[in-house]
Amino acid sequence: MIMVSVILFNFFSFLVEDEGMVDSTLIQFMRSFVWIFTGMVWSAYVYMQELEKKTQFINGHRRVRSFIKLKKILDILVPSIVRDKIRQGQKNFSEAEGDISIIFFDIYKFDTIVSKYSSKELLQFLDQVYNTFDQLCDQYGLLKVETVGKTYMACGGLKSAERKIDSRLLNRHHSVRVTDFAVECQNYLKQVILKNGRNLEVKIGIHTGPIITGVIGETKPQFSLIGDSVTRTIKIC
Repeated sequence: MIMVSVILFNFFSFLVEDEGMVDSTLIQFMRSFVWIFTGMVWSAYVYMQELEKKTQFINGHRRVRSFIKLKKILDILVPSIVRDKIRQGQKNFSEAEGDISIIFFDIYKFDTIVSKYSSKELLQFLDQVYNTFDQLCDQYGLLKVETVGKTYMACGGLKSAERKIDSRLLNRHHSVRVTDFAVECQNYLKQVILKNGRNLEVKIGIHTGPIITGVIGETKPQFSLIGDSVTRTIKIC
């Protein structure tokens, strides 16, 4: 469009040079019109360019925000040691961890509790309890493994996880940290009152022994602790 305007401008300039062909006033008017039209076209072009840049920026910002949001969700759902392996391109893996300390909680008389709560109330109740357990896990340098209904499992001493905790916590053996974690959880549970007026009670199993960690499954991969030590911890509980 700009090229067309330039051609028209040159054309009218040629006509002006030959005064006998067309009235010069009309030619001057047409030249002014071409200049104005060219300016309008150029302004529209610049505006469209800036609009496209702005749109690309906004879309890029949205993609970044979506990525960050997805990453936060992934950070919540998947242990950090699994995320690191995935970033390295390892989909399924296993690793011998040596001796670690495992703790297993089982809510006492869970079926009775379920009968007293609605589905929404039960979910809110468990969410509150397990969120507190999660915070205490971080405080004592432990790794939450999983929660399944009335059970909660965590551990201390995993090699990859130990490298990321506060160095001050490493001065205490993982078995000590797990035990202190259990005591702290019990202190918290003394403040949790059920609808029947009683405190929430849990059975606790703690065991230290060799373990293998790994991700199991293709469709829905899950981080797991594998070995006899897990079975023993559950039996103690």
